[in-house]
Parts: sequence; C-alpha cells; structure tokens
Amino acid sequence: MKKNLCIYHIDDEYVYLDQVRQIVEQTPGLIYLGGENNAEKGLKAVQNLRPDILLLDIEMPGKNGLYVADQLKGSNTFIVFLTNYTDYSIAAFNAFALHYLLKPLSQMALLEVIERYKYITKTQAPSFAQKEQLQELKGYFQKQLKYPTRIFINTQKEIIVLPLNEIVFLSAEGSYTSFSLKDGRALISGKNLKTYASVVEQHPDFVRVHRSYIINQAYLDKIEKKKPGLIFHFTSGTILSMNSFRKEEWFDKLNLVQ
Repeated sequence: MKKNLCIYHIDDEYVYLDQVRQIVEQTPGLIYLGGENNAEKGLKAVQNLRPDILLLDIEMPGKNGLYVADQLKGSNTFIVFLTNYTDYSIAAFNAFALHYLLKPLSQMALLEVIERYKYITKTQAPSFAQKEQLQELKGYFQKQLKYPTRIFINTQKEIIVLPLNEIVFLSAEGSYTSFSLKDGRALISGKNLKTYASVVEQHPDFVRVHRSYIINQAYLDKIEKKKPGLIFHFTSGTILSMNSFRKEEWFDKLNLVQ
C-alpha cells in the first residue's frame, strides 16, 4: 500500500496559502497538514507535525524562510522553496541544487516535486541531501559570504559539492555545462552555463572571457596574443583558444596591460 505524503505550507500571503491548500487537497496521495503565515509559528508546527514536504516561502516579514530552513536542516522534512521569479534567486537555487517552485503554484509543478522527492528518498534522507546546500544558500542570500565558495552539481546519480577553487574554467556545451578541474578531471552538469554564471562571477577570480567560457584567473599561466584570437594557458596544462571579439574588455577585467 502506497503511503500518502504529508504537506505543510508556510507563506505570509493568504492568497497563496489558500491556493496551495486547494491544490494539495485535490491531488490524490497527498495530505494537507495545514499552513501558517508566520515563520516562527510555522516552524513550531513543522517540528511537531513532521511533514514529508514543506512548501516554504522565502520572503516574509520578520523571520523569513531562510531562518525556517536553517532550523530544519537536520530534519527529514524535504524543503521546497516558493519564490517569485528573479534571475538572481533562480540562479542561486539551481547552483546549490535546491528545489524550488515559482508562484503561483500549479498542480503539475507540485507533482514534479513529488516525483523528485520519491527519487531522492530512495537513496538518501532529505536531511543529508539538503544540509550543506541550505547553509550555502543562507550565506548567499544574507550576504554573510562576500562571494560563494562552493557550488553543487546535480547529476542523475548524486549531488557533487565542488569548491570553486578547484575549478579552472567553465564552458558551455550546448545546454550543458562542463567544469574543467585543477586535477585534470571534467564534470558535466545538465544545467546550462547561465545557471552558474551569476553565482561564480561574484567570486573575484572568475572572469567571463567569452559567451561560452568563464575562467578562474588564479590558474592562468599566460595569455598568447595570436590574431585574430587569444590563447589561454593554465597551470593545470589546459589550453583554450578563442576569437577575441572583446579583447579590450577581457584585458580590463583581468587587470592586464596590453
């Protein structure tokens, strides 16, 4: 017999609380445990009720969704963030391999989250899958970090925690992103370069030198100027060659004198 999944919702806007309640109640296999428009009251309810999935708004007055997530990072409640669309927030969720839904919620989107939950919990507890990502996201949004120190690459089999100081460069491979690492390995993410760009480019060592390449200048050994392009040599032994249609801008970003 299949177990029904229990859902709880925290959101400061009553219109979304009511919308989510209706969607959950109309979806077979789901039980609506309740909703709360106050983060601290909602947190207490979640700790008592222990839902399988928490739908959590981020932007709330007073204590916000990040506070609630931080308090629950060791629990087995699977957290799905609710957010209004912004490039900034979506990039963060993707880069840290966290789950989110855009407002207003649709039944189809909720069903996709349910499937992800079932897949993840086959191999590991939500507490293990989310703990590190939540800590990184908290620092990212609250500006406790001047810039991110890690990103999380979500593959079909696992979530890889990748320190930025191990990345030599990122490159676009169609709709995928390839990470060239200092030890010579290459990792492939199913997400595109734009997903990671707005996060890694906050780090002072990362510079976009082409629409398809972002390099870590800490690993630069030398740059050859060969018309009509540039050749980047890295200390890892990797070489990149590309056309220099914005060479002056690149040199300015790299603090180099032509």
